[in-house]
Amino acid sequence: ILTRLTADAGAARAEQATAIDCRQYLQQLLEQWQLLRPQVMPKVDISGAEPAPKMAAERTLDQALMNLINNAADASPDQVEISARWDAAQLRIEIRDRGPGISDEVAARAGEAFFTTKGPEHGLGIGLFLANASIERAGGTVSLFNREGGGACVRVTLPLPGNS
Repeated sequence: ILTRLTADAGAARAEQATAIDCRQYLQQLLEQWQLLRPQVMPKVDISGAEPAPKMAAERTLDQALMNLINNAADASPDQVEISARWDAAQLRIEIRDRGPGISDEVAARAGEAFFTTKGPEHGLGIGLFLANASIERAGGTVSLFNREGGGACVRVTLPLPGNS
């Protein structure tokens, strides 16, 4: 049911997607996120060939990325790093934290509906599931892995159609 709901919502929103350059999109997204979490000051590095290529921006992608950034901020609010790099064909975003990292159970079940390590008072366990579904619908991929030195990294890769 959740997969169908997210697919239907994505199809409706895709019709409303607007073209915006990658740098501008990411800066606007981070400004919106900072309004929600002003106490967290992430280290941000955004770069790529200029002029920045256009991408299709839509609300479900915004929410997916903000959810992933929130997860990192929940794990280690003082050590969130966000980097974005692009070329003509793709945008790659990495969201890193210095929290406890990813256990084997989390790695095996990440993206599964209703799975959470935060407890019921902090959500339903569908954030990563919906983020993954939204990013995949946009033609992208999500990778979740442990960082060297501790913490976790979420890597989002999105295609940049029409820019290759």
